[in-house]
Amino acid sequence: MKYIIILILLSFIWACSNTEKKPLKFSQPRTELLGLYIKGSSDYGKTIKLDSGNKFTYESFSYSDIIIEPEPIGLIRIIQGKFKINSNVVYLSPELILQKEVHEQFQITVDSIPFYESDSTSIKKIFNVVKWANNIYLIAEDSSINIGDRADNEFIEFANNYNSGSEPKSGPLYFANRASENTYENIDKEQIPIQWQDYFIDSVIQTTIIAVEEDYLYDSKLNLSISRFELNSGSDSGIKVGIEFYGEEGCCIIKIIETTRITSKGIIKLCTYHQDVCKIGDRLSTWNEREFGKYVP
Repeated sequence: MKYIIILILLSFIWACSNTEKKPLKFSQPRTELLGLYIKGSSDYGKTIKLDSGNKFTYESFSYSDIIIEPEPIGLIRIIQGKFKINSNVVYLSPELILQKEVHEQFQITVDSIPFYESDSTSIKKIFNVVKWANNIYLIAEDSSINIGDRADNEFIEFANNYNSGSEPKSGPLYFANRASENTYENIDKEQIPIQWQDYFIDSVIQTTIIAVEEDYLYDSKLNLSISRFELNSGSDSGIKVGIEFYGEEGCCIIKIIETTRITSKGIIKLCTYHQDVCKIGDRLSTWNEREFGKYVP
């Protein structure tokens, strides 16, 4: 009996030691996430294609408006590699870079080198998977908000398009695999990182311009003064820095840059040369009523 117990103990120790040595493996990607994700327009944009076998292909492309033979009409940069999915996060592992010239009748591969990180080859490699209205999005989480260039991180950009009604019809600043163009429904916020959940508004926030500071700052690139617009609603109404409001004029889109509990201030996002397009007394809304009609919950 003593020998039997010893044999059992030895077998148990051997089994445990073998188990510890086994490497961790990531399972094959969920098939519903495979496919082509598009960011940008047909003339200037980027794509990520997730294929079976955990392979990905990233392409960035740009085309010229002026064709001068024998110069190429466009350039394509391709990055290939492997990816893995852990929970709801996609991780890209680049391996190879290809550079192509696009001519009217053909394409030429002009370079093929192993991937290495630099300013010219840098790509975002970590994406959150978000599903909404039969569409799938790959959203890169970037904590910065560059108000000077009127640019947000991708979650705030996605939230503003969701709030205004322009998503899923458009959204060039993040990767999307769209199967639906007209469905509107509340998003499941549990898939959104907690720090961005409050940017996704399930109703509509309305406010009014109550003051204009005409010479708030000077934009040296554009050589003009930028106005700052004060609104009569603030954080108590759900307004956060980065949220956008739409007026009745197409160019009157205000991005919030600071808030108090009862007021907020913002600058014009588009049509920078038309600072007078937004005026005191204008009614603003997070829903783009001028473009998409009255909001229907």
